[in-house]
Amino acid sequence: MFIGVVAALAVVLTACGSGGTSGPRQLDTLHEESFEAIIGTWPLTVDEATPVCGKTPGAVGIETGGTTYALNGTAETHEHWPALDPIWADNPAIPGAKMPTSDLLDFVQRRC
Repeated sequence: MFIGVVAALAVVLTACGSGGTSGPRQLDTLHEESFEAIIGTWPLTVDEATPVCGKTPGAVGIETGGTTYALNGTAETHEHWPALDPIWADNPAIPGAKMPTSDLLDFVQRRC
C-alpha cells in the first residue's frame, strides 16, 4: 500500500505538459484515490480526469469522457468550455451545495 501511495505521489507531483503553447495542453491524468490521499478533496463524480491548461493565461479545466469542463470563469469565458456542473459532486454535508473545488483548482493552477 505504501509503495502504491508513493508511486501515485510521484505521478501527481511530476505532472508535466504534453503540448506546446499554441493551444490547450493536458497534464497527467488524476485519479480520485491518489488525489485524496495526497492532495485533498476530490470534488467530481468521475473516478479520474485529466487537468487541462487553456491557451488563455489562467484558464484551467478538467477533461473526462472527451469533454473539457471549466474549473474557473476564465476557462468558461475565454476557452468556451462548459461549466463543471455535469460532473460536480453534491456535498453530502450541505444539502443543495456542491463539493468545494479549491484543492483541485489550486493543484491544476500550480501546474499550468
